[in-house]
Amino acid sequence: MITDKEWEQYLGKYGGLINTIAKKISGDNMLASHEDNCSDLKIAALKSIQGFNRKTGETFEQMMQNPLFDKYTKTVLWHLKNSKGVKLTKRMSFINKMLPMHYTHDGEDYVNEFADVSSAGDPSKEMLSLFDTTSNDMDLIISLIASDPSVLNDSGKLKIAAVQEKTGLTIHATRRAITSIERRLNKVYRNE
Repeated sequence: MITDKEWEQYLGKYGGLINTIAKKISGDNMLASHEDNCSDLKIAALKSIQGFNRKTGETFEQMMQNPLFDKYTKTVLWHLKNSKGVKLTKRMSFINKMLPMHYTHDGEDYVNEFADVSSAGDPSKEMLSLFDTTSNDMDLIISLIASDPSVLNDSGKLKIAAVQEKTGLTIHATRRAITSIERRLNKVYRNE
């Protein structure tokens, strides 16, 4: 094991390399974020210190002066980058088929707008299939949500006034139907 002071010394010498290698591991940010890559590389670095110590019996100070350790630890770090990169590359054909919904280019924010063709049928019918039974009011609201997403705010909540206006339902009927929809969805998806 090494002390905190020795680890700081190691990072002082190889921290920039760890950061550089972590940036070169690319692909899916969910699987290979910069922070995760740095953590994986630091674990590999600790293992390289232990491994070199077992092979040579050298102390940490001796290792830090040994050019063979320098080559060894760099090899370990680059090897981790390459092996992690291979795993990510195997998934790249899937990742490359994904379209980003929001992206930034030259400081400008863009939103891709394209038709969702993944659903072969009528979206309102697919939404209705989530429910065992529905009322006419629920059917009306579900059909409205499927055909007019403007009744949802940015956080995905229904705009009750817009729903009421577009369906022609009373406020009481609108709220009752929305509550029934919420209860059913909570029961199905939150196991309530």
